Amino acid sequence: MSSHIHTWTDGHLAVRERAYEGRGFVEINSETHAAARWPRTTGADVIAIAAVLDPAVRANGTPGLLRRWRATLADLQREALPAARDTYSENRAFWSTFESVANFLDDVAVSPPSPAIWDALIDHVGEVVELRNIGPSQDGPIAHFDNIKTYDDLYNAQLKFLKQKRGTDPRDQPAGFSGGNRDIPRTTNADVLQLATYWASALADVYALTASFASRGTAFIHPVAANQSSTPAISSSTLSTTKLTACAVLPSTVRMLGPYAATV
Repeated sequence: MSSHIHTWTDGHLAVRERAYEGRGFVEINSETHAAARWPRTTGADVIAIAAVLDPAVRANGTPGLLRRWRATLADLQREALPAARDTYSENRAFWSTFESVANFLDDVAVSPPSPAIWDALIDHVGEVVELRNIGPSQDGPIAHFDNIKTYDDLYNAQLKFLKQKRGTDPRDQPAGFSGGNRDIPRTTNADVLQLATYWASALADVYALTASFASRGTAFIHPVAANQSSTPAISSSTLSTTKLTACAVLPSTVRMLGPYAATV
């Protein structure tokens, strides 16, 4: 796949072409001298690309390029990390920076990454879309539901079932969550223990999937979240959360699972 990649510019063009094919693109002013096009890459895509570029930029960049690169990483921290599965809002600026970085590194004769790195990166740029709608392979807790294809499907089925079986109470969303007042199932402690066990296991599988991807020789080291090097533990405050709050925050866990092929 990467046999034609001999320079950073070759790599940039190959990754961009892969992104065009897998993600589509935005094009403006197509019939004018100001025509521009860039891929509709996701937050996860640009984080992976930045991880490949980062060591070479830090080791060889001029002060001006380093300032631009730090601004790019700040954008990733602010926009890409919270929405890794969504189209990255700063794609135009990111791809412009990617091109400039590739040209600079070639100009100063910095050796590009190995073919294995380019292959892994090109695979990754198409991987999230291919996995996005893959969901649980077995029933979750509480009950059996037909036609479950994604984790969103499972969550919505569980929510509907518990509302009908237990009744509901109107409750405000926990601090830091949007959505206003919602009808929350009047679940029992046993219900919540089953739900928490299931969704914690599914989330742990996502971290295992990430580790598996790294083990394939990608060397993708997260450039903007270095402190997040281990699977989060369940805190004592989380364990003491009320059952109403526990059910209210489940949608956030489901959204985190959505892009991945974690199986249970």
